[in-house]
Amino acid sequence: MTSTSGIPKDIAFFYLTQAPIAYALDVTNLGGFTESIQGQIANSLAAFTNGLDIGEDVNFDQAWAAAKLYDSAGSKTYRLNSLTIGRAGGALASSDVSMAFSEAAMGDASNVAFAVHPLT
Repeated sequence: MTSTSGIPKDIAFFYLTQAPIAYALDVTNLGGFTESIQGQIANSLAAFTNGLDIGEDVNFDQAWAAAKLYDSAGSKTYRLNSLTIGRAGGALASSDVSMAFSEAAMGDASNVAFAVHPLT
């Protein structure tokens, strides 16, 4: 492209790459933890992920907060022991997931796995 002043300008174009994100949670049932609450957690994580901007990293601390369901009716029915995140199909870790400037993190409740333990 050439500007109105006759100066050539390069224009770069990048297609958006969607990066599906997976979560694995280890929780302890404190009494009253149901599949419905489990679904609320999965939906909360998916909504958090889908709310990120293009190129925005998936922040571990923010994901932890989304998984805790603070101030909801079910938030006191479980203890979140651990949370790992990563790109779906890849290794999961307890750390941020970096996104390139042309990537968008995509969340889906079906990419959230749970290990639920009884209170001992």
